[in-house]
Amino acid sequence: MKRLFFMLVLLLASAYLLWPYAVLYQIDQALLKNQRAEFEQWVDLAQITSNVKQQHEDLIQRNLGQTNVVSQLFRQGANTISNFSIDQIDLLWVKNAIIRRDLSVDNRPISLFDQVDFAFFESPQRFLVRVGKLGKQPVHFIMQLEESQWRIVAIYQ
Repeated sequence: MKRLFFMLVLLLASAYLLWPYAVLYQIDQALLKNQRAEFEQWVDLAQITSNVKQQHEDLIQRNLGQTNVVSQLFRQGANTISNFSIDQIDLLWVKNAIIRRDLSVDNRPISLFDQVDFAFFESPQRFLVRVGKLGKQPVHFIMQLEESQWRIVAIYQ
């Protein structure tokens, strides 16, 4: 009985550990076959947009941290440009952000799975994926377990 229980726990743990890799494969297949509806179910655009907006705000704050008249003008201009670029985020933007065109051969689509250099859990509900090699401007994206489904929630370029 103990052995059966141990085997069941081992099977469940293995399934949980392999689950995000299976989702990554499904995302890859949806991208290769240009299946927009299939790809859309794996993407949380609202969270990605919010995350990109926060990244832009942090960048502006870091580079224009002083509060004088000139920096405020630059900050307003940067915020306007940032807001415009954030409004452009859609599924095509996400697809282009996570697929590295510079890694493709003869401009043919290359599998996302072939481009992934690292993929592992950050926590039980967060999964980090690195596309491209370190030191060569890789793209990182986070998949998060939301309501029993793994979804892309953040992209770092």
